[in-house]
Parts: sequence; structure tokens; C-alpha cells
Amino acid sequence: MSVRITASRELATKLHDAQLEHTLQMLADYKTMGWSYSDDGYDYLRGALILSQAMMEICIDDDMKRLDEMLNVEWPEGELGSIGCDGVANAFYDLNCRALDDEENFNE
Repeated sequence: MSVRITASRELATKLHDAQLEHTLQMLADYKTMGWSYSDDGYDYLRGALILSQAMMEICIDDDMKRLDEMLNVEWPEGELGSIGCDGVANAFYDLNCRALDDEENFNE
């Protein structure tokens, strides 16, 4: 069961850093594999890049309202609903937030 998450600068920074690290690893994998990267892999990488950008904007703009909505609006309505599951850093899943509370798509 998911819980409501309270947005804070500290949490935003933690998620920002985790997402950037996750995206960097995905980019390194893509660089190594080149054009043989799978269609799913490409979609996950695209999602990771989109989420990294969103987290950068949240931190730069100090937009806790956006972070609150990102984490607490239930899937698939929220911003995280458009991100492929492997594109999301584990730090988001560790929160057990409402936005990722979807058995079929996120909790395999």
C-alpha cells in the first residue's frame, strides 16, 4: 500500500541525484551497446532523460508543489505515469509513493 509523501528540498535533492546517476548509467549502457540497444531500452532511456530534466527543473525552481504532485498523484494520471518503469531510479520506488502504485506496470 502506498503512502502520501511530503515534498521537501532535501527529498528533491536526493531524488534529483539518484535520477541523474540512474540516467548516467543508462547512457553509458547505450553508448556501449550503440544501435543494438533495444526498443524497450530506448523508451526507458527516453523516460530517464525526461525525469532527469523534471527533477532538475524542480530543484532549480524550488518547485515543491510539482514534486508533491509527481509523487502523490496516482498512476497513470501523474507525471511519473508517462515514464517507463526502468527509467525511474530506485530511490523513487523506495518511497512507496502513490504515483508508482500500479501492480501491473511497476511491481513485477
